[in-house]
Amino acid sequence: MKESLKRSLNVLGLVKLNGLSKEARSNILVECYENCREQGFSIMVMGLKNSTKLVFAENRNSDSMVLYVGSRAEFGTGNIPSDSVWRAARHFSAEGGLQVGEAACASEVQRLVIEAAKKAVEEFKEAAAESKASEKPSLSAGA
Repeated sequence: MKESLKRSLNVLGLVKLNGLSKEARSNILVECYENCREQGFSIMVMGLKNSTKLVFAENRNSDSMVLYVGSRAEFGTGNIPSDSVWRAARHFSAEGGLQVGEAACASEVQRLVIEAAKKAVEEFKEAAAESKASEKPSLSAGA
């Protein structure tokens, strides 16, 4: 396994979602990400209206970890970020040791995934409430 992928796997292992409900965790999808010298993972949180995608890997030009964040539509095939998402990338320095950058990246990924998963659950609950409110009571025959 390539060292860059091992580092991304370390980040993924540090992300803890224990505080999320089973319902919230069911909206999370993890996939591989590879773009030349960057190998890592993509985490997508699927909502009804909005889906958030986070892609992280070791930066191709340094030892820092890089995090791309955007909507599902802002990523192409293979989880490749759009130009605007690429320009807005967040970098986590490896100064002080590789594990420092990995831990900082994992902390931000965890925060963003939890936030997006909670929003997704709210979207589903709101949609269910709207659907229930729009249902008209049926009239029973002979009444």
